[in-house]
Amino acid sequence: MKRIGCFLLLVLTIVSVLFVSGCGEDYKKGESLKIVSSNVSSLTPEAKTFDLFKTKSGEEADVICLQEINSDWSKLVLKYLATKGDYDLFGFSSLGNDISSLEESGDVINLIAYNHDKYEFVESDKFWLSMTMSTPSCVLSNGETGDMERCVNWVKLKNKESGREFAVVCFQFDKESDSARFFSSQLMIDEICSFVAVDIPTFIVGDISCDQVDEPYVYLTQFGFTDANTGITSGTEFCFYTGDYITVSEFNEDYINNIISSEFTLKTPIK
Repeated sequence: MKRIGCFLLLVLTIVSVLFVSGCGEDYKKGESLKIVSSNVSSLTPEAKTFDLFKTKSGEEADVICLQEINSDWSKLVLKYLATKGDYDLFGFSSLGNDISSLEESGDVINLIAYNHDKYEFVESDKFWLSMTMSTPSCVLSNGETGDMERCVNWVKLKNKESGREFAVVCFQFDKESDSARFFSSQLMIDEICSFVAVDIPTFIVGDISCDQVDEPYVYLTQFGFTDANTGITSGTEFCFYTGDYITVSEFNEDYINNIISSEFTLKTPIK
């Protein structure tokens, strides 16, 4: 029932966009949003500089989503951010810990960092891709067990200048099971619909562990989320988005290191 309600809200959003577009409505000046994302599990911390916090053109990212940060990576991330001072962090690990207290083995975090000078924190939360969404678990609906506990983190932010709110979701899907990934995509969409209003731009950022032809990708895109990359990708890192008056200004992919950089323009209609 929740999924049906979410679908109806997305249909209403699409109808609203078509109606407004037909009216030839004027817009305020668009605001830029730069998001960088990477699954760092295949990168060695010692060999990788923190270009992860910059777009391909060298600009500072507004929001950074890093998946599978382990205890070694967490120390470097915290040290780097302590020298910069303009990012706040949010995220809980697969076992429910924050970035400063990750366990040495088997505990990873899908981390969201955002520029606190530009954006005001509104709210945030977490859930696990399992039947027990509020506590660490990897038990799926059909009795199958996922490869590990996988925690999804999300944060809602507000642009201090324009006042426009948006939400960012950071995730990592199961690496071993097709059915676990498809279940996770359904569960994630249902949960997102429960905490994000239909008129708020939402960005789902992370590693789906599969290709564009597989069920999780197809489900996300058929359910109203658009892939920021309009071409064929060679990696598994994606940035999906939904909401009114959003255009992709630039998209870059470093598929060897599984890093993507997306720049969006968010426009606000003049009432």
